[in-house]
Amino acid sequence: MYYVEMLRAWRVMRIFLIILGILFVLAIVGRFSGHGRMDVANQYVVPPNARHVVHSVAPDGSRMTSFDGSNGEHVVIRTDPTSDVQSVAVTEPVSGKTRPAEAKIANVSIKQSRHGHLMTTVLRYHRIPLDYALGIAAIFVAIFSSILGLGLSQENDGHLELAWTKPTSRQGYAASLIGVDILAMVALLGITVALIVVILAMYGLAKLIVADAGTLLTLFFAFAYIVSFYALVMAITASLRRASAVALAILWPVVLILPSLTDVKWLNIGAIVRFIDTINPLAYFYSLSSSSSHTLLPPGIGYSIGAMAVVAVVGFVASLAQWRRLEA
Repeated sequence: MYYVEMLRAWRVMRIFLIILGILFVLAIVGRFSGHGRMDVANQYVVPPNARHVVHSVAPDGSRMTSFDGSNGEHVVIRTDPTSDVQSVAVTEPVSGKTRPAEAKIANVSIKQSRHGHLMTTVLRYHRIPLDYALGIAAIFVAIFSSILGLGLSQENDGHLELAWTKPTSRQGYAASLIGVDILAMVALLGITVALIVVILAMYGLAKLIVADAGTLLTLFFAFAYIVSFYALVMAITASLRRASAVALAILWPVVLILPSLTDVKWLNIGAIVRFIDTINPLAYFYSLSSSSSHTLLPPGIGYSIGAMAVVAVVGFVASLAQWRRLEA
């Protein structure tokens, strides 16, 4: 019964899965291209064959561990006693062709310096909240959801006669389309988060990933974010036809730029933008990452989730109202 709706969602989702696949391949290439010891978190936890192992405590309370590895490297691990942030310095002999490199991935910064035939790699890293993966995935899936949000307008572009012949009401047909699209968005969100975790594991960072009580709130935020964006696009384009693609192309720059104008005081532009941004899902995302409000609501993830839920409900109601009035 939902074959057409599922096929439409799959055609769009397939493109995003290909993008994820390309990013995964690039991550594999980066992992094995020799840009420093990005897996130190797993390799240098004092292996059994380590020599000259020394444990000590620095004057500031940091826990220090140094040892010599089996490949001639000297390793120093320093762990901060309060934040649990670690830094690892690895000094090892290198060939004449090896060049220093710098990289930053997730919460890890890597810097290499060369002194003659010795290369020192310094890594600084700490716990990686799963919230980061959810946030990155939500941004990616929001693009996907905005494209799916054109569903009703696409049906309005020369397909209404076929849509009206289906054994269901107009509202029922639209509801089934929305339901399939939301399931597709949730699936892509889960796949994207899983891929991020796998990539971090490839770089030896899996044990640094943490989830706490706030992670569940972030999950609700991510869901509300992608669904509200979907509903906003659908409400704007439901009664449009081919012009819906143009509307979406205009919408993205607008929602991206508006939050940056909330502090403009000239002609009271900031206050006007805050009012408009109350229905802008991206403004709540900016508020989450900056801990400051870009809307009329106070900052806080609870306010953001509630506001985006209202945007989603109002968007769906407006979309269904337009859909009900359409004529083939």
